Amino acid sequence: VYLPMLVTGDAASFIRKFAEKFPAGGFSVTIPHKEAAMAAVDETDEMVKKAGALNTIAVREGTIYGYNTDIPAAMAAMDRILPETDLKNLDGAECLILGAGGAGRAIGIGIKDRGAKITITDGAKEKGERLAEELGARFVSWENREDTGCSVIINATPIGMHPKVDASPVSPRVLERAKLVFDAVYNPSITRFLGDAAKAGIPAVSGLDMFVNQAAMQFELWTEKPAPVDLMREKIVSRLKQ
Repeated sequence: VYLPMLVTGDAASFIRKFAEKFPAGGFSVTIPHKEAAMAAVDETDEMVKKAGALNTIAVREGTIYGYNTDIPAAMAAMDRILPETDLKNLDGAECLILGAGGAGRAIGIGIKDRGAKITITDGAKEKGERLAEELGARFVSWENREDTGCSVIINATPIGMHPKVDASPVSPRVLERAKLVFDAVYNPSITRFLGDAAKAGIPAVSGLDMFVNQAAMQFELWTEKPAPVDLMREKIVSRLKQ
């Protein structure tokens, strides 16, 4: 049984009390609780330590474990497409991350570990500068985001998400120099940004891949069984079409 729960108070206190009173196998943790929930766990994986945030909790024999599946999910989605590009890998690749929120941070940590040269931009200047400093990246203003010359363009903003499906974080001209694009938005599964990339013949990573990957990794942490990835994707796609 997988239930949605709205937590408006202290997330860490809720998780500990719920895990103590009910036979919960674990929790998915979403915004705005990914950092606060760290106070609830007894042990964390390496990805949580790198990100300073978690999105998955597993409870085993009274011990609460914290994981971050966002980072490996993003990298697994990119690894599936990279062989189709001229890049082959991200070592030394010039990557622009649009958005300095949770998705931008997770993807930034993942590609930094692969040797990427990162540029960060965000409409909130201070937020973008903080993430850039944390990742050892360059920061450019949102107004100058189309002039970086990066070969990998990553949208980690909500721009293009349903219902504003006609919006894109960059104009098609930016894609003339791109060798790979990644849109963290998964609803719709083909955003305007991805559609523009397809027209330009640029290999693209869909946010749907990242979304399914992180959920599959959560399932396997909780059940210790292989996730039904194809079924999960099928159900998500059918729900998005409603």
